[in-house]
Amino acid sequence: MQADLRNANFEGANLTDAILMYAEMKGCNLTGADLTRTNLMWANLQDSNLTGCKLSKTVLVQANLMHAKLENVYKNGAYLKFAKLKGTLWETQGAEDGKTHPQK
Repeated sequence: MQADLRNANFEGANLTDAILMYAEMKGCNLTGADLTRTNLMWANLQDSNLTGCKLSKTVLVQANLMHAKLENVYKNGAYLKFAKLKGTLWETQGAEDGKTHPQK
């Protein structure tokens, strides 16, 4: 927890069930990564590339996703309460599963 992972390359990584609360992950490459059930509460993912990620049941409460690339993301059951989504595709899409409450 509270790891400094800025600009790390996690392309295609399996991070299932990882606990990354408060992690500093600005500018990370998470293209195609599996983040199923990963806890990213309060994580800073600003400017990160999450294209093609699997975010099934991933906890992103109060995570900073501002300007993150979120194309083709599987987010079934992702918990995004109060996540910062400014500058992302999700900012304009709104809640799909009743659990998304973006903070801009």
